[in-house]
Amino acid sequence: MNSLIFDEKKKEFTILDGSLGKYSFLDVVSSQIVYEDAKYKDKSPMFSHRILVSTLNHSIFIEMKKVYVGIEIQLLNGN
Repeated sequence: MNSLIFDEKKKEFTILDGSLGKYSFLDVVSSQIVYEDAKYKDKSPMFSHRILVSTLNHSIFIEMKKVYVGIEIQLLNGN
């Protein structure tokens, strides 16, 4: 988790990988965990090949070996 730095005192977080910058906690509208098919790693823009990983699937840990995990954060300004 070296890509995000949370500053509780200033109520902001810094993204160091992907959409670089400092953002206020108050600007966050929503967030979700996203998964990308591992075969597309470094072959296309990040997380443009998303897949759904079901929590009801008993073989979730087998599937997890084939995906990359990211965090999608939607801000008030639409970014």
